[in-house]
Amino acid sequence: MISGVATIDRRVQVIDGSDDQRASIRRVSELRPLPFVVLLGEPGIGKSTVLDAEAAVEGGTVLKVRKLITGARPESDVTLWLDALDEYRTEGEPSDKIYRLAYAVAAANVPRWRLSCRSEDWRKAADVASIQDTTAGAPIVVAQLLPLDRIEATAVLAALGEDAPDAFLTKAEALGAAGFIESPLSLKLLRKAVAGGGDWPTTRYDLFEAAIRRLVHEHNDEYRRTDRSAPDAIIAAAGKACLVLLVSGSRTLWRSNAEPPKEAGDTRAFLTAHDLQFDRKLLQDMLDTTIPRRR
Repeated sequence: MISGVATIDRRVQVIDGSDDQRASIRRVSELRPLPFVVLLGEPGIGKSTVLDAEAAVEGGTVLKVRKLITGARPESDVTLWLDALDEYRTEGEPSDKIYRLAYAVAAANVPRWRLSCRSEDWRKAADVASIQDTTAGAPIVVAQLLPLDRIEATAVLAALGEDAPDAFLTKAEALGAAGFIESPLSLKLLRKAVAGGGDWPTTRYDLFEAAIRRLVHEHNDEYRRTDRSAPDAIIAAAGKACLVLLVSGSRTLWRSNAEPPKEAGDTRAFLTAHDLQFDRKLLQDMLDTTIPRRR
């Protein structure tokens, strides 16, 4: 544990890889033998922290994608650690950015690379196809950083200086706030609300209201000055989306303009973005928070 950061071998799920990789890889450390890896995660889930820790294992340093694009010259015989493709995509035409990144990675001529990106900004097969030329034919494995389990959340709280992390988690769970202890960011914000002897909310509703108000704001410096919908509008959109998902029986929201896949004849499996009739910008801002993932 260094400078308030918990040393955790975080859990991951391989979402794009071989059947054997999907079945066997459960931890970040198990990705180390693979030459080319994309690490995805929700806002505040700890992508940058994980990348920094993994780079330190090899004695490497992490570069922001934007720095590579604007002229940074990494060593050509070591792993290239690239953080925050999503931040690079915040300006200009997003669809062009992956091609510029692929060109810069190819020019770096490295034997291995790691790349992190917010889940909502990863364009799946399209992005993989664009950067496949940088791997000399080797496959790219895409892994999703999973929410904190209780053991991991305890370690995060201890790193934050919480004297009784287990009691803290028990209290949060008793108030029905298990969803807020699954992310390092939301856990940090929850602790901040009651740190220094502050009183816990007396009801689940009060706790959720306070936590959501904190989560709806942007905590990444790179995004704070971007055009963004008002917090109240984001909260209202999240409420409507969750309600429609609940009453329709749909499992998830389908954002693509393509036809949703058929799920064993279940026509309600996907709720399309068009069904919600949101402005596209508001929809993006709502999905780019952790609010829809809380439960």
